Amino acid sequence: KGVNFHLTLVLTCPKLYGQALALFLPIYTKFESLVLESNHPELKKLNNLVSLLRRGKAMAKDVDHFLPESSERMETQAQRDYIAHLENSVKKNPVLLTAYVYHMYAALVAGGQIIARMVRNTVGGTTFAFQFPATDEFKYPKSYLRKLTHVLNEEMNFSGEEEKELLKESTQVFVLNNALVDSVKETKAWRHASTRMWN
Repeated sequence: KGVNFHLTLVLTCPKLYGQALALFLPIYTKFESLVLESNHPELKKLNNLVSLLRRGKAMAKDVDHFLPESSERMETQAQRDYIAHLENSVKKNPVLLTAYVYHMYAALVAGGQIIARMVRNTVGGTTFAFQFPATDEFKYPKSYLRKLTHVLNEEMNFSGEEEKELLKESTQVFVLNNALVDSVKETKAWRHASTRMWN
């Protein structure tokens, strides 16, 4: 219910939507760059798919549209904690980033078109974050996810211990995402939108 309420309120105000994107922008930028810059042999097997869907620049265009002034964009503690966790995960074992690649991209591909349509129908403006390349991988929404799942299950090799750690990290992805979504309430854009909503 909390996430649904956040989404409902976020889509009532262009600046609040921009702030929500601004919270996730450095998360995508961070895990994408960590994967692509890694020399780990298993992570390298994800390079093509990550490069194909890389969202950092596309999401930045949307943030620039909705929040053109950088002073309007607020950081939150949850955002800083998320980035720190990603950096620590790489130090612990780079393959843990696999959990972020799968879950963060699965969310975009599976629900991206629906969210883009909701954005256009409510706050209007750009939806670059949910526009995917015109390639065979995106001919159908599930095509990319099938390829990603194939690489994870058939091409990448994990030890038994790594598989256990990846399951734990998958849970952590949702914990961090929920904390980040909830932290939008700390921003000026949220306070402005919620005050307007209840008055």
